[in-house]
Amino acid sequence: MLSVIEYCRRNIFVPLSVLVIFSGTVGYRLIEGFTWLDAFYMTCITVATVGFREVHDLSPAGKLFTVGVIVAGLSTVAIAAARIGEDVVAATARRRKDRMEKRNRELENHYILCGYGRMGRVIAEHLR
Repeated sequence: MLSVIEYCRRNIFVPLSVLVIFSGTVGYRLIEGFTWLDAFYMTCITVATVGFREVHDLSPAGKLFTVGVIVAGLSTVAIAAARIGEDVVAATARRRKDRMEKRNRELENHYILCGYGRMGRVIAEHLR
């Protein structure tokens, strides 16, 4: 089992997600003067693209910052989706490989015949 640190190292989207939320919260706090709760809430609804209206009216700088938070949030989601998909495919392939190797270890006194054309039929009959 992977440790939390190793998992975060291998799956950059975990610390990247935390960084986006942290940066967005601090950014709204500094740029717009929101309370910490409002800044955090604004970051979460922006990253999640849920479509709620702004907590408070935004200045032009706040609007540009919101665009950056949206891009960073969507990029993080795209990286996360790709990595999760990659992990699922790798785990499935690993399970299939392990299952095949187990079956191969259990085999004794067998032959593998590749192809069942004209010569393959002759060889199969000979092996029978």
